[in-house]
Formats: sequence, C-alpha cells, structure tokens
Amino acid sequence: MSTYFKIAFRNLVRHKTYAGINIAGLALAMAACLLIYRIVHFEMSFDMFHAGQERIYRVVSVTQQSNGTEYFMGVPFPVPGALRKDFPQLENIGAIRQTDGVIIVDDKKFRERDRVYYTEPSVFEILGFKWLYGNPRESLSAPGAGVITKSIAVKYFGNWEAAIGKTFNHNNERIIRVTGILDDMPANTDFPFSVAISYATLLPQLKQDDWLTVNEAHSVLVKLPAGMDMAHGNTMLSDMINRYKPKENRNEQLQLQPLSTVHTDTRFRNYNAVFSLRMISGLMLVGLFLLIIGSVNFINIATAQAVTRSREVGVRKALGGGRKQLIGQFLAETFVITFFALLLGLLIGKLCLPEVCSIMRLPMLELFDTDLFFFIVGLLIAVTLLAGGYPAFIMSGFNPVTALKGIKISGSLSLRRVLVVLQFAVAQILLICMMVVMSQMRKVLHAPLGFDQKAVVTVSIPKDSASVQQFGFIRNQLLQSQGIKNVSFSFTPASSYGGWFGRLRFEGRTMNDLSVDLKFADQSYVNTYGMQLIAGNNYTPADTTNGFVVNETLAKTLGYREPADIVGKRMAFFDDQVSGLIIGVVKDFRANSLKEPVSPLVLMNNTSWYRTLNVKIDPDQMPEALAAIEKTCKTAWPTYLYEYEFMDDLLKDFYQEEIQLSALYKLFAFVAMFISCLGLYGLVSLMVVQRRKEVGIRKVLGASVMDVLVLLSKEFTLLVIIGFIIAAPLAAYFMQGWLATFNVRIALQANLFLLTIGGALVIAWMTVGIRTIKAALANPAKAIRTE
Repeated sequence: MSTYFKIAFRNLVRHKTYAGINIAGLALAMAACLLIYRIVHFEMSFDMFHAGQERIYRVVSVTQQSNGTEYFMGVPFPVPGALRKDFPQLENIGAIRQTDGVIIVDDKKFRERDRVYYTEPSVFEILGFKWLYGNPRESLSAPGAGVITKSIAVKYFGNWEAAIGKTFNHNNERIIRVTGILDDMPANTDFPFSVAISYATLLPQLKQDDWLTVNEAHSVLVKLPAGMDMAHGNTMLSDMINRYKPKENRNEQLQLQPLSTVHTDTRFRNYNAVFSLRMISGLMLVGLFLLIIGSVNFINIATAQAVTRSREVGVRKALGGGRKQLIGQFLAETFVITFFALLLGLLIGKLCLPEVCSIMRLPMLELFDTDLFFFIVGLLIAVTLLAGGYPAFIMSGFNPVTALKGIKISGSLSLRRVLVVLQFAVAQILLICMMVVMSQMRKVLHAPLGFDQKAVVTVSIPKDSASVQQFGFIRNQLLQSQGIKNVSFSFTPASSYGGWFGRLRFEGRTMNDLSVDLKFADQSYVNTYGMQLIAGNNYTPADTTNGFVVNETLAKTLGYREPADIVGKRMAFFDDQVSGLIIGVVKDFRANSLKEPVSPLVLMNNTSWYRTLNVKIDPDQMPEALAAIEKTCKTAWPTYLYEYEFMDDLLKDFYQEEIQLSALYKLFAFVAMFISCLGLYGLVSLMVVQRRKEVGIRKVLGASVMDVLVLLSKEFTLLVIIGFIIAAPLAAYFMQGWLATFNVRIALQANLFLLTIGGALVIAWMTVGIRTIKAALANPAKAIRTE
C-alpha cells in the first residue's frame, strides 16, 4: 500500500499543472459542500436538544376561508385552560405570549425586540433550557415575577448573581422582580427568551371565554404522553373545538405541529425565523452539483491523460501487474489529490464561513465539530470513488499490447464531451437560477405597493393611557418642524407582519368564512402614506371608531363591483362592540408581503390601539427632520426608549430568505463556473499538447492564428451550447415552482436565458483563448521537430 502512495506522489509531481487544476477544482467544490453542510446542519438542529422532543408539539390554528386556507401560529387564549381541564392525560401544557416594549432599570432603558415573553412555568418543564438560579415552579408562578438570561442580567445589573431579587420596569406598566436566571439561549432555538415574565401577570387581562379571537403572539406547547401519537392529539383538539366553538365558527380548527417542523414549515411563523425546507433542499442540491462538477474535472483530465499513460499501464501489465493492483494505484493517486483538495477546502471554508454567516444572518458558527469529522471522512471517500472510480476502471482495463503501441482509446473522447456538457449544464442552471432570483427580488423591492414608502420614519411608542395624551402635542410640534410633511399614529406601519384579524358582521349578517385585516390608524394615515381614496371620504379625528374605510378587495369580496356602492353600509366587529358605517374606499395597498394576495382590509380609528408613530419627511432635509422627531419624542416620553426605522428597511424583512438565496446563488454560480473553466483549461492544455504536430503542420500550410483558435475552440463552443439546451428547460421548471410562491412575480423572459448563454460562451472562449493563443503563436517548425 505504501508503494501505491509513493508512486502517486511521483506522478503528481510529474504532472504538476493538471494535479493543481484537479486540486483547485475539488477544493472549491468541497469548501462549498462544507459550508452548505454547516448551514443545513445548523438549521435542521433547531430545538432538537430538548429531552423528549419527539413528543413536543405546538398547537396552531388552521382556518378554512372562502378564498383559501389560512395558517396561524397563535391560538385563542382559553386553549391552555381548556386542555388542562378536558384532557388531564396530556403530560404537560404551556402557554407563551410574546410581547415587546422597553425595559427600564434605574435610569437605563433597553429594548429587547421580540425577546420578551409571558410564560407559564410549564413551558420550561417542556423545553429543557438550563437554569443557573431558580426553577420554573418557584420562579414563574406568582404575578410580577420574571426570569432573565445570564447575558441580560449582566447587561442590566453588572453580573448575574447581583440580578437576583432586583426589579425592572416593563413598559412603564408594571414592576417585575427577578426570581430566576437562565443560561443564555442556544442559537438553534425558535424560543429565544431574553426576558420571561410570569403568565400570571398577564392573566387578568385575557378574555378566558373568547374562542373567536386568534392572537399570533399567543402560542401553546403540548407534550404528549408516551404512546399517544399526533393523530390522537388532533382528534382531541377537534373534540375541544366542537365543544366550545359555535357551529358556524368550526371552520377554525386547531392542529398539532411537531416541534421538529416549527423551524422549517413556511405555512406558520415562529418566534425566530422560518428557514424553509425548499431552501434546505436547494442548498443540498447545489452542494451535490458542485461536487459533481469538481469530480467531472478530474475524470475529464484523467481520461484525457489516458493516452499518455497507456504505455505505463502496458509496461505494468507486461511485468505481471494485475488489474486490482492498477485500480488500487489509480485510486491511491485520486485519494492523494482529494486529500490535498480537502485540506485546501477546509482552509477556504474556514476563511469564508464568517462572510457566509453574515449573508445568512446566522450566529458565528464553528466550521469544525464532531459531526463534521464524520462528514469529512464520508466526503473524502465519496469524492475519491466518484472522481477516481471511472478513470481507474478504464485505464486498468487497457490491453497491454495496444497500450504499449500508444493507440488511442476509443470512447474516451465521447465521454469527455458528455462530461463537459454536464459541467456547463449544471453551471448554467445555477446562473439562470441566480438571475431569476435577482430579477424577482428587484421586482418585489421596487414593485408599486399602493402607498408611498419612501422617506417614511416609524417610531415605536408607549401603549399606556398616559401616552395617548401626548398625541396632540407631538403632532403639532412635528408639523411645525423643518422637514416634516405629515404625521400619523397607528397600530402598525402600512405594511408589516403585525396586525389584527377580526370576524366581520356586514349589514347584520355574520361573515363566518371571511377574516378581515383590521388596521387601527388615525385620520392622517391615508395622507401620510400617500394612499388613494377612490370612493367616499376619510374618517374625522376621534378617539374611537366613527366610521370605516375599506379597501377594494373587501368591497369586491362582499359583492360590490363599484366601490362607491358599499359606502353607507353598516359593519361591526368584536360581537358588535365596535360598529359604524363604511364612509370610504381606499385603493388596494400591500399590507402584507408580495408572496400573498391582498387581504380584505378595514381602516378604523381607536387611539387606545396606537403603537406606532409614522412620520413622512422631506428627503432633502432628513437630518433636521430626524433631529426634530427625536427631540419631540424624548420630550413627550422621557422615560421611554427612542428608536426609529425607515419603512424601506421594514419591507425587506418580508424577503429575508429570498435575499439570502440570491446572495448564495451568486456565490455558488461563480464557484460552479470557475470550476468548470478550470477543467476546460486543463482539457484544452492537454489537447494542445496532443495536437502540437497537427497545429504546426496547419500553420506551415498557411493557417492563420484565427484559424487555429477556431479549430481548437469550436468543439467546446458547441458543447457549451448543448449544455445550455439541457440547462434552460430544467432551470425554468425549478424556478417556475419557486416563483409560484409569490403573488406578484416576473415572467421568465428570453433575455434571462440569452444573457446566460452569452455569458457562458464568453467565459468559455476566454478560458480556451488563454491557452490556445500561445499554441497558435508558437513556432511551427519547433512543434513539428519536437513531436
């Protein structure tokens, strides 16, 4: 065996250029595979560390509407109590309610965005997070008790031991005493607690008999007893709905969602970020493609070298070498090349991992871990067999007499053509996918939304009753300030994940199969966002609802073709507690992402629900406007944390996964094309060496440099075009499925495909030209003499 590796090293030194090309191509492919493995392994590991995780489920809401099925991660507030009462056989039940706001410690203010939760003690019995001090039953049972993580304790109080027993103010609403300390949450959890306040603190505010309202921030976890399956659990939930909900509302059902799918099921949101199975499958496919391209390089060059190494094989066989020995020899060479490629790939992966983590918005991952070791060993063996198996099998099978004569091996040329086509087909698939994703992202980020999102600043505001008294002061102060065009208060910005969906009564009829997006906003909301009223009028200033403005979609859904015809009709929500007349119709605008159709929507004023300040500013006077907003807000709410965001940045959150996908396709399409060109360069180099005499004779007979270039490049041009013919329909098929996830999408136009083939041909010609120009300019007499 040691002889195999000794000879392998000698051959690598003898053929340094081709060994270098093989090592570089395989290294890039393996580095990409290692990076993809780390991403996929991380994303698939979410919440898999909890004890008994296979029996942990989240209860979710699924509503059958006239316009399709709607999926919500939230459930009605009475669900946890009803589950405990009706199904005591369940091992455990825990409720969570996400909240937001400002944490005040002495004179310091902090915003733990989306990291503050009201939780029942049982949540931490279901989820196995590590406690540094306290325990769920003692630390989260009483109202006003709270638990914080170690890093939050250090941030608030200097060190975590000093935090025990201290208090903090949450949203100027309540004082919370620290009764427990959690270790920092792992990065791979969809329950990223920073502050957990006892659920008992929130309980008095909840309507324990309201089975019709679904709050997306309110989740329930269930741990099934051993032996009970998900189907049985879903039957129990269905029985519960039939028991507590009116018959006309039973289109709203509850289901169990396995904890293992919470991170990857795009139908539902979670408390972190969903990473779709489509994305995971796509990344794994890209990794496989790149590995195939790198291995194809090796096969191409190895089979092209078969003629020059045929005499070596003939001599070995004539001296008694068996086929198994020869296969072992060639696989040893492949193993050595693959091993060096793996070392280089690990270095490249290590250097690139921080940038990839930044692109993917991941925590800083470590490339090396125990799981990666087994993956590396498997990758080393797989690539050795994939890249070296065919050349070893072919070259070891040469007839010794034929091999000693140096006769050309039939079939190897055809194989190389097929493999070059395969390489460029895969590379062009990735190029097409990259351009489609980039084009679609340009469309969604610049598509008309029905409102003007440019130069709109949003500010989170306090929700206590005292803050409402400051609305008039803030509006007057800002409208008198330089660079301020308009001011509005609302529950959420014009387009956001947040919202409120309610059951509609229209003209005395309850619309059980129609859920409506309610947007609480003042009379300036329409003008601040540049929305267009197409019928009726806007409502007038008031503290509570004095009229409704609906969108076109709602009017059409209710059967009114002309928007003006719905004006004057009566609507009601919340069991007729809020009712009034429709006084206007606004042109449809995008209150959600472009992945979804426009929802039926109602605008109404109610100051008690305003959580956002929206300010339209003059872009030419932005510094002055921002300074005025900050000064005014800090004057009105001196104890509240001031932060602002631009509406443009909020909209990008809808498409974070697609932005990441676009960046990754750019990276991997470049890698695929670069590896393909490395292989093409190696093949052309071998071809030039093998055809030196032919080129010399052609030049002696009058062939020009251009004639030689055409001679050596026309075949590869044809192969690239054939690769495109294969790639185009496959890429179109894949991307049509991806585009179908968007309600607004681009058409797959010919220019995208023409750019791909044009770019691939230019890159291929440059690669071929670099090597062939030197051959074309060489002295023909020298080429003929030295052949």
